[in-house]
Amino acid sequence: GRAHGVPGLLEQSDEEWAEQYFYLGFWNTVKMKGLAFLQSAESDGSTSLLRSHIIPRMKQTVQQGLQQLRAEIVTRGALDEATVAESLRHVAVGILNDLETRLMTDPSVTLKRPQLLHALHVALRVACVEALMVVEEDKQRKAMEDLLAQKALIEEHFLLIVQANKGDVERATNFATLYHRSLTNWLDHEVTQLAADVRSQVLQEMPDPQKSAERAFQQSFAASCWPDVLEYVLDMNAYLEKCYLTVFHQRKRAYVGAAKNRVERRVLSAYRLLVDEIGNWARRESETSLRPTVDVVKGSTPLLAQKSIKDLKRYISTHAEKIPPNAESAEAHRQLAERIPATADFQI
Repeated sequence: GRAHGVPGLLEQSDEEWAEQYFYLGFWNTVKMKGLAFLQSAESDGSTSLLRSHIIPRMKQTVQQGLQQLRAEIVTRGALDEATVAESLRHVAVGILNDLETRLMTDPSVTLKRPQLLHALHVALRVACVEALMVVEEDKQRKAMEDLLAQKALIEEHFLLIVQANKGDVERATNFATLYHRSLTNWLDHEVTQLAADVRSQVLQEMPDPQKSAERAFQQSFAASCWPDVLEYVLDMNAYLEKCYLTVFHQRKRAYVGAAKNRVERRVLSAYRLLVDEIGNWARRESETSLRPTVDVVKGSTPLLAQKSIKDLKRYISTHAEKIPPNAESAEAHRQLAERIPATADFQI
């Protein structure tokens, strides 16, 4: 964008590009000044080719590179040191080299490398700021969505409190829906955490990028693997990327398989634990619920004691404190107890 009226690299006109980032040669410069002095509408062939073909293609290449950078930062959700280093390398080695070698088709025109590299760095900073603004807006939007969701839950809780005179079936259905939703949020958090752990472990065990060239040489020439040698000679960068991605996917498969099994085991054990705890609590309460009471007219008669969902919550919490088989089971007990909705206080 424009800052204090100064146009950005992609906002500059073709004439500004030609003036700031190209050496047109002594004779071309003299002719341009003479044409400007005579106010002629015509220009020489080099200047026409530069403005009609070379500069538009260069602008398109720069725009594509910056859009790719923005998309990468938005996808990652942050601007870390590795992304900054890779972006600077891509600007200096990728975009600038592409502009010089592929798009400079007129031998009478040369690039002003320092000026163009400085403009590319400025455009890179602007692109990073714009991407971070998009990330921040996404975070604010998600936070607002979470707040609205919590507001809806609170309204639903108050509605259940107001409608306390509803039937047992409706109240039990509402409780089950809220409880299941709360457990689903907990499991979603666990899956996200495991995915982050897998990503961190895979990146930690990836080979050092600075030694990737040596590693590629060992895998091709030193190992006498002639198909790899051919790939290395034809395009070393593509071969390095292939080696890096191969190692990455191997590590990812190894960790994802184990993490997936852990998630499945944790989900199944949590629901199995919930069913078992409810069954144990129901059996224990049924054994102690019948207590004798004396009526002066009817004599001794059994009286059924009423229990509530809060008693179940208290039982799950105390059971976890008394009998914790392992840390994972204790955490499951705690989550199952804490996720019970606060409005679930009806009699069973």
